[in-house]
Amino acid sequence: MKILVVDDEQALATGLSEVLSLYNVDSDVSFSAEEALLQLESNDYDAIVSDLRMPDTDGLEFLEILKTRNLLPRKFVFLSGYSVLTEDQSAELGVTATLIKPIRVKELLQVLEA
Repeated sequence: MKILVVDDEQALATGLSEVLSLYNVDSDVSFSAEEALLQLESNDYDAIVSDLRMPDTDGLEFLEILKTRNLLPRKFVFLSGYSVLTEDQSAELGVTATLIKPIRVKELLQVLEA
């Protein structure tokens, strides 16, 4: 499984990527939606794990851009420390899950592997 982690909090994104590697999950990191879009041009991902609240382009806008450009992978997970989408809202948007920060890596892995 190859994952793209998108979060403007660099320490969090890098740390999550490092922890995922301990579970044999290959991941790349982007610190903005714009940077993530560039990575998506040259890489295929099974999943995207994205912060919901980011400066410039937030997670919801990023999700809509992915849909418009037909770049949405089969799994898309939001991470948020401030607001949480309900299961119904997530399903309506095509989001696999919304997890509250700080996340438990095993919970994230269960969501991604389901």
